[in-house]
This record gives sequence, C-alpha cells and structure tokens, in this order.
Amino acid sequence: MSWTDGKPFIVDDAKMNGFKHVKRRFGCSLCGDEFKNGDGARWIFANFKASPVRSGNFFVCQKCDGPQEDVLARATLSYKQAVRLAKQWGIYGPDWQRDS
Repeated sequence: MSWTDGKPFIVDDAKMNGFKHVKRRFGCSLCGDEFKNGDGARWIFANFKASPVRSGNFFVCQKCDGPQEDVLARATLSYKQAVRLAKQWGIYGPDWQRDS
C-alpha cells in the first residue's frame, strides 16, 4: 500500500522520515496542522488539468477529510483566498499565477 493511492493512512515513523528531506512541511493543507505519529491522513490528487487547485497534490488530516469533491471544493476556496491575500500583500512566488 502506498500513500499515493488516495486512501486514508496512519502516519508512522517511516512516513515522517520520508519527509525530512523535503523542504515542504508534512501536514494538512486545509487546517495547517503538522502530522505526528498516529495521525490519520490522506493524499489528495489535485494535479490534473482541470483542477481548480493550482498548487498540485496535497495532504489532509483525518478531521478535514471527506468526499473527494468536498475536499477539492474547500481546497479551492482556501487556494483562492491565498492568491487574493498574496496579491493584496504583494507576495508572489514562482508558483503564483498573477491572473488568478
């Protein structure tokens, strides 16, 4: 079983250690909580052409998880708010689309 299969999994030492070399934090993209051993999580595939979430794939915690369509809808709202705030504050990175 792989965490990329889109099914819920339990965070363990192996998964935590696998993210130590990644500069991106290992946590829920919807609420911001960092994962710790024993937490429930799920990887959300959002890196498809028609995806409204332009940030790509992401993780959610057990409390933020739900039906795929609902998670993507909430992620879309959160992403749009992040883009709006980035524009408001003049904070742009290589991943931001100025026309969003």
